[in-house]
Amino acid sequence: MQYSTKLKRAFAGIGITAVLGGSALIGISAATADQDQTVRPAVSESKPGGIQSLIQERSASDSLSAAETEVLKRSAKVGKVSNADYVEAHRNYAKCMAVEGYKPSFRESSKGYMIELPYENVDPKGVDIAMSNCSTGTQEVRGLYRLQVANPQLLTDSRVVAVKCLQNIGAVDADYSPEQFERDWNGASYPFDPMVNANNDCLYDAGYALFWED
Repeated sequence: MQYSTKLKRAFAGIGITAVLGGSALIGISAATADQDQTVRPAVSESKPGGIQSLIQERSASDSLSAAETEVLKRSAKVGKVSNADYVEAHRNYAKCMAVEGYKPSFRESSKGYMIELPYENVDPKGVDIAMSNCSTGTQEVRGLYRLQVANPQLLTDSRVVAVKCLQNIGAVDADYSPEQFERDWNGASYPFDPMVNANNDCLYDAGYALFWED
């Protein structure tokens, strides 16, 4: 059965490419797949060094707040961002959005990170500005935590991340390929229901945000 519904699609960059300051950790992003109809061969490669090396690298960034630097330096020693540090960063982000005049709502993913849901009846530009402001001082911690739980192998192809997750939960067959996933994404028609939370989580894990269109 193919599922094709009226959905809002976007690139869920926070925690995948955004946490790297825009570098292409996930080389084939949802944004790329949506715009480029040429399907490239899948790449089953991982970023060298693993999550601990990445945290160490990001802890040296000049763009971090003092609080983020402290969290990441502590995290680098143990090789991961703690759940407590993630929860605190998320709480600070949500509180900031409220101060900016918005009422953020979230859904907890199966892997424990929070998915920010679309805002209704608001000025999109204003929300974007608020999200950017509130990401300052919280983005690195939130993004690295999401990355370590959603893509611990640091696979460089977002399509592979999505397909492996979908296969692991039995949403697609073992022979379902990353290339076919990209075709399905481009055509907005899927062999699984993308709005079942577990399936939707797999998409979001890889940077593919899919929500109901009002």
